[in-house]
Amino acid sequence: MSSTLQKATSGQPTPADQVGILKIIRSVLPTSKLEREEASSAEERSRERYRRIALTTFTSGSAKAILLLTMIISVPLTIHYLGTERYALWMVISSSMTMLTFSDLGIGNGLLNAIAESHGKGDEAAAHHYVSSAFFILSGIATVVLVGLFAGYHFVPWSRIFGVTSPAAMNEAGPAAAVFITCFAIGLPLGIVQRIESGYQNGFIYDVWSAAGSVLGLVALVIAVHLRAGLPWLVLSIAGAPLVATVLNGLFLFSVQCPSLRPRWSESNRTFMKQLLRYGLYFFILQTCVVVATAADNLIISHILGAASVTTYAVTMRMFTVIPSLLVMVLLPLWPAYGESIARGEIGWARRALERSVKLILVMTSLSGVFLVLFGPWILHIWVDKSFDVPRNLLISMALWTCLSTGANAISVFLNGAKRMRVQIFSGLGMCLSSLLLKVVLTSRFGLAAVMWSTDIAYILFIWLPIVLMLPRLVSRMELEVDQRTTSNLPSALVG
Repeated sequence: MSSTLQKATSGQPTPADQVGILKIIRSVLPTSKLEREEASSAEERSRERYRRIALTTFTSGSAKAILLLTMIISVPLTIHYLGTERYALWMVISSSMTMLTFSDLGIGNGLLNAIAESHGKGDEAAAHHYVSSAFFILSGIATVVLVGLFAGYHFVPWSRIFGVTSPAAMNEAGPAAAVFITCFAIGLPLGIVQRIESGYQNGFIYDVWSAAGSVLGLVALVIAVHLRAGLPWLVLSIAGAPLVATVLNGLFLFSVQCPSLRPRWSESNRTFMKQLLRYGLYFFILQTCVVVATAADNLIISHILGAASVTTYAVTMRMFTVIPSLLVMVLLPLWPAYGESIARGEIGWARRALERSVKLILVMTSLSGVFLVLFGPWILHIWVDKSFDVPRNLLISMALWTCLSTGANAISVFLNGAKRMRVQIFSGLGMCLSSLLLKVVLTSRFGLAAVMWSTDIAYILFIWLPIVLMLPRLVSRMELEVDQRTTSNLPSALVG
């Protein structure tokens, strides 16, 4: 099998093989060969994938650190300037971003898959069709959002929706929400920039621009506060600055790196649009299942155990999400690498990368889980308050959840790259529905820890059990398909 994979032919150079910002990065990291050049062997392509994964992990971590720093600086700056109610209004508007991320209907993730596959096959024409099709679908969604906003703006009781009562907050609620929604709508079609760069395993380029957008947003925020501007201007500073960075990134991408991928209406295609919508729907359903299964926890706890228990649960959960959020930076760059390698027929690389990532994830989450079970109460006493008490049973259940969910994410990234979405849909729906049912039934009888134990049981039954039964056979089937495809391409004399 390995010799067959090593003889796999490489595709044509892609538009992402251009120079530009890569030369700048190379000057900073002179030991790295960052220009995209098609490797002549499976071994060289393997090394290049791992190098890009490591680089993207580093830049992603750096970008998130910069974002965290800007948030730390902006919180005391804005809370003193805006006051309690106007600051709360800002936080409610900002938190709406979580719900609005579903508005692209999963098209962005579908485009990432399509770019990775087209890159692996060396099919630049297909990549162009996908980019143009995704851009105009998302532009259509953005247009609907903006038309709906401007048509219904004066009929929406904004102050009542956000629950504000002070005159200043009531006057600014509508304009601030309108600015935020407008920025979000504009950002929908611009989101293809990140997906293209991620699909070509150049996510580190987007991270650099993202960090620049965070810094620009902080500068704009400081200027707005200094000029005593209203809340809508502060929202524009934070939501608009990343758009500026993305626009500049897009101009560079489509004028220097990949001019042939520039979206054109003539290149959009109904067939490619249908494929994007189909895979986008899979991602949309899967994301919805995960969000519903986890977001319902606080609501269930509040209704059954009371609001005080929500605080205990939410704060403890935040402590356990630190390590998984860091490990995500390692997992996400694997997604396009899986897609590209599988499209080339290099299933062996994808299988080895999957095994290594799952082992790394399980070791890291197990160690962190044991540490937090032993020292979590002490950490919470220092971090929150000495009187903060958390049941040991809850700590154990959350430690197990960290291992189960993050390990499942590592496998889900592989399945995403392999475009095996249906099995995830059935597993996700089963996990979501069963966990909600168990939480409602068990929480009133067994207390706060039952909420997380319900999630653990649902993960084991509907995520991990299917994985154990299905994944080895799936990988074997993929390897067999590659062998059959390779054999069919050989001359009949060699086959005989």
